[in-house]
Amino acid sequence: MFGRLFHGNALWLVGLVVFVVVFNVLFHRTQGTARIIASVASYVILFLMIRYAKLGLSSIGLAGSNIKSGLLWGLIGAVIVFAVMGIVYLVSPSTFLDARYNQDTRSLIGALVLSLPIYTVIIEEIIFRGVMPALLMRSTSVQLAFVLSSILFGLWHILPSLQMKSVSIFGGALFVPRPVVIGSSIVAPFVVGLLLSFMAYKSKSIIAPMIVHWSINASGMALAFLAWARV
Repeated sequence: MFGRLFHGNALWLVGLVVFVVVFNVLFHRTQGTARIIASVASYVILFLMIRYAKLGLSSIGLAGSNIKSGLLWGLIGAVIVFAVMGIVYLVSPSTFLDARYNQDTRSLIGALVLSLPIYTVIIEEIIFRGVMPALLMRSTSVQLAFVLSSILFGLWHILPSLQMKSVSIFGGALFVPRPVVIGSSIVAPFVVGLLLSFMAYKSKSIIAPMIVHWSINASGMALAFLAWARV
């Protein structure tokens, strides 16, 4: 199976992985104008890859005929995410005390409306629920394609996880050391990646995982804002 995985499709797969690594490093090492330039260049490179790898819109979950299905699955998922995150906040607000999201109202709105969709959600979903599985499925099963892309999605979060610190949750009743926080910040995206991949597969659209991905990050940012306001 793994022999077939790299037969004829190797250059595109290796090229995509290299692109992912370079973009990840650039994104987390740049700010302001440099980050904008890096992001625009990444979108251009990604869509050139889609074109020249001959990936149709349906194969990467962007077919117009499946938008309605994607929206339905996405909205249902978003409602569940908001409900779960809200319950966690009510039980333990300190869980959301992430220093990365200790920001003012203007910064929060800008993040929710612009930077989160453009810098994070859209490009990550195109890569990990669109292009990567589509390339992998040329040589392997749907299940393995989604598992491999989800593993890489987890590894994608290594750099941002290194900024995280130890946390106390449930009102200080439970202390979570930094190594565990970092580890969970890599394992959790892998698990979430599998769920988002399932939604993309069932809805035949990456609109669904885009909506749910935004909902997870947006609710985390908003609840972190509320949690820091209580401190």
